[in-house]
Formats: sequence, structure tokens, C-alpha cells
Amino acid sequence: MRYPEVIPPIPEEDDEEEEGDWIEDARLSVVEFLLKRYGNLAPSDIAKILGWKVREVKEILVRLEHFGKAERVKVGRRQIWVYRDKLAPLMYY
Repeated sequence: MRYPEVIPPIPEEDDEEEEGDWIEDARLSVVEFLLKRYGNLAPSDIAKILGWKVREVKEILVRLEHFGKAERVKVGRRQIWVYRDKLAPLMYY
């Protein structure tokens, strides 16, 4: 008795785009969590924690800044990033 072969469906391009969006959302959430939990961090610090390239971290931070969830602060010659809570304004001393 011979059984018919089952051929798996070919994934369409939309499935690949959704997977990419999911990964990008996860990266945003991870970096946002680190900023919330640990406060002021430089992109190089986040890159060391996650094992990513600094360039990748900077791209994620810029996107978070665009969404209003992170803010860039210049401290001396370095730039650090802080979590931006919309309810509490950032205070400078």
C-alpha cells in the first residue's frame, strides 16, 4: 500500500516579513527593558550585555527615541541613553 507524499507548503513572502517584524519588536522590547531596569546606559554597554554590535544597538535606540521611549543625554564627551517615561519629565541639575 502506497501513501501519497505530503509536500509542505512553500512559505510566502508575507510570512517572512512577519517574522522580521517579530524579531525587531523583540529587540526593541529587550533594549527598552534594559533601560528601564538599569537606567543610564551607553550603547557600548548594551552591546556588551547582549553580544550585539554597537551599530545595531544605536539603530534600536534611535527607533526607541522616535517612539518617545528613550532619550539621548550628553554627559561629558559620551552620550548615554535613558528610559523616557512619558508621565515623568526628565530633570537636569
